[in-house]
Amino acid sequence: MGRGGLRFLYPANRKVIAYLREWQDETILCVANLSRSAQAVELDLAEFRGRQVVEILGRSVFPRIGELTYLLTLQPYSFYWFELPPAETDIGELAQATPPEFITLVMPYGWADLFDRHNLPQLERDVIPGFLPRQRWFAAKDQRLQAGWVLARTELPGPVQAAIPAPDSFLVQIVQAQLADAEPQVYALPLAAVWSPAGSELRNSLLPATLAELRQSRREGALVDALSQDGFALAVLDAIRREATIPLEDGQARGEIRFRHTPRFAAAPPPERLVARRIGAEQSNSSVLYEDYGVLKLYRRLQPGPHPEIEMGRFLVERAGFTNTPPLLATIELMLPGDPDGKPSALGVLSGFVRNQGDGWNLALDYLARYLDDALNEAAPGALPPGRAADLPDPDHFFLALARQLGLRTAQMHRALAEHGDDDPAFAPEPISREDLARWRRELDESADAMLARLERAHATLPNSARDLAHAVRDARPLLLECIENLAPDEIDAAKTRYHGDLHLGQVIAVQNDFYFIDFEGEPARPIEARRRKSSPLRDVAGMIRSFDYAATAAVRQLGEPRPAAVPRMSRLADAWRQRAVDGFRAAYRKEMRGCPAYPASKLQAKALIDFFTLEKAVYEISYELANRPAWVAIPLNGVLRVVEKVTGKKVSGDEHAFSP
Repeated sequence: MGRGGLRFLYPANRKVIAYLREWQDETILCVANLSRSAQAVELDLAEFRGRQVVEILGRSVFPRIGELTYLLTLQPYSFYWFELPPAETDIGELAQATPPEFITLVMPYGWADLFDRHNLPQLERDVIPGFLPRQRWFAAKDQRLQAGWVLARTELPGPVQAAIPAPDSFLVQIVQAQLADAEPQVYALPLAAVWSPAGSELRNSLLPATLAELRQSRREGALVDALSQDGFALAVLDAIRREATIPLEDGQARGEIRFRHTPRFAAAPPPERLVARRIGAEQSNSSVLYEDYGVLKLYRRLQPGPHPEIEMGRFLVERAGFTNTPPLLATIELMLPGDPDGKPSALGVLSGFVRNQGDGWNLALDYLARYLDDALNEAAPGALPPGRAADLPDPDHFFLALARQLGLRTAQMHRALAEHGDDDPAFAPEPISREDLARWRRELDESADAMLARLERAHATLPNSARDLAHAVRDARPLLLECIENLAPDEIDAAKTRYHGDLHLGQVIAVQNDFYFIDFEGEPARPIEARRRKSSPLRDVAGMIRSFDYAATAAVRQLGEPRPAAVPRMSRLADAWRQRAVDGFRAAYRKEMRGCPAYPASKLQAKALIDFFTLEKAVYEISYELANRPAWVAIPLNGVLRVVEKVTGKKVSGDEHAFSP
């Protein structure tokens, strides 16, 4: 271990350190858990694809490295040393699980075979409809999917230079999800054909990304989502380098995909050789990290019109000189064949890389876990009465200073959006009108009615921890409507501007005790025009307040599962932390926003408007959680009740349910 080279890996889990020691033909992988709790980590070992993994101390054989990231779990403060022998080394084959059944498509010559009269009906009727609902980014999981029509397609040439084998080309498909009871949705679905002589091993490693099995004479393979292949990410970067325009066709009309640089690209051209690593967390899009250079985000659901992430990224950096967001380096836009409106759809963006310590959500959870654990270890449960909770370790010392810094940076971003767009109609501030305020009240009224109806329908399936809260919210309906009517005034002296649109702790990254803002696309479920609409930037403040609430509850759930007796005490501590974090964030924000036209001149109106938007956010979250994560619905239910109690001064529920594990 004292010879050869040292190369660090950079897993998303920052509690785990991983590095390679290499000397001649020997490669040793070292992985260590620096945390006092068990951890899981995904490692990008694409350059060693096909190699076995042998634990050095016990000579145990681990699964072979496949196409996806390599998953390991580690006990507290534990470590592994692995040897990665060359692929041709014979150390025995591991038993592989039997893969699920997929439809087999025959491709004797190439991509064109997918669209012949035999394959196309299966592709559109069975393959695509079977794949889309399994994906995190598919937005219509609560709808019945009838078919997946291929609207248009094109081939993207494989990468010019790649350290790993890559296909000659990838198929970029634009598909329309035909829904039974809703308007159709359009998605980007790039594909790759991955071939293997034996087939089974390769397919097993790609199961989550597989659409169908492939056969070509005696060759077997898999049709997979191209984002699972590093070669696709490198091919996209090649197209960005040369600002390619790739024709797109549907057999009759023609469209195109345009790869274009921004003014910032020339100042940060990509190096000749790059390592691409897929970022594991799938949301409404798919992301790839080009290590030490940039982040590629490909949008899955496509909507025509100017994209807010492109507009906001360019405005903040190029026009306003705001430095706490990664620069936008390139854009990818799609012009669909035969589009009657002639509006391009954003297909992706390339942003500059900023080395960071993870996002604000994980930072908050890590801190809270340590703080609560220390508090529990300091005194046994029940050792202190409820009134003595404040005697425990003060959480202000570290994280709350960061909460104030986050409030400062949020205000600086809002000032940049409010003070540099006078000559641009898309960004020029406009007075908040009586009509705006009436519309906000009306929209929240409608959202609250829809939420209450959905809550009633879901009552029988709610987890036990949420049922009492759901009853309380339904019983508080008159008070909820009273809050909606009274919180937003009839008139207000403030401007509406562009704003982030989906701001929470997961949308900021920590950079040396500071924060950078990312992901300006807004709430993906909303139409593009709605996401571009100007409003009060206090909506972003409300989003961050709700995120602190989620973080406090998530930390208690995480620690409370093995220690249910300690949950009440942890809940009091976490709730105190939440309130201090929110107070620190709001105080720093308010101080920096003084004199900004987007901040209400009246302090009382500013507080009321923040409460209004916090209530609006919590109402939205209830509907979202009912559709996606029913086990989490107690958090926004409690958030609604907290605002109602604060505004009306009437007790409508107990907080004891809020943190039930």
